[in-house]
Parts: sequence; structure tokens; C-alpha cells
Amino acid sequence: MISGGAVVMVLISWAIGLAFLILVIAAGVRLGMRWSRKDERREQAARDEATSEPPRQPDFKPFRTGRNFK
Repeated sequence: MISGGAVVMVLISWAIGLAFLILVIAAGVRLGMRWSRKDERREQAARDEATSEPPRQPDFKPFRTGRNFK
């Protein structure tokens, strides 16, 4: 049979492992949210820049075959 001390040690190690896992997941979520905010600021800056001036249209130059167009 398993002694009472061994059961207590298993429960303590399980609780420490669970707490460690929760801390790692929380740190990952926090880091992911920070990256998400950084990406959102970049996207917002790009949207603000795009609305400040319309994109320039390229000049249309038809292909000329040697004949003059009138």
C-alpha cells in the first residue's frame, strides 16, 4: 500500500505543477495581448495614413504603334 506521506507528496507536487502551468499560460496570454495591441496600433496608423491623402493614380499612357493619336 501507499503510505499517507507519499500521497501528500504527490498532491503537493501536483498542486505546484498546476500552479506553474497556470502561471505559464497567464504569461503567454499577457504576451499575446501585448503583441495584439502593438499590431492594432500599427494597423490603425496605416489606416490613418491611408485616409489622410488619396493614393496617386498612375498616368495613363496608351501603347503607341507609330501612328499619331488625335
